[in-house]
Amino acid sequence: MSMANLLVKLALLTLLVQSFVVSNVIKGLVPSYVFILLQLVKDSFAVFARRLQVNVFPAVMIFLLGFVAYQLVGQIC
Repeated sequence: MSMANLLVKLALLTLLVQSFVVSNVIKGLVPSYVFILLQLVKDSFAVFARRLQVNVFPAVMIFLLGFVAYQLVGQIC
């Protein structure tokens, strides 16, 4: 199993968990949002600190497509 997009995979697995809020200070902060934000921070660190070429577009698109699909199913039901 590749560890490259582990946080994105965790975000997709926890996308349906909307009843658990991580912090009451930030409304709507659910685990899937935390994982995708951590993935972006990790990729940003890899690009700026280590001067690596990291393409974050696929990870962000996978998460956004999952989120849009979840919202569409929620609107239909």
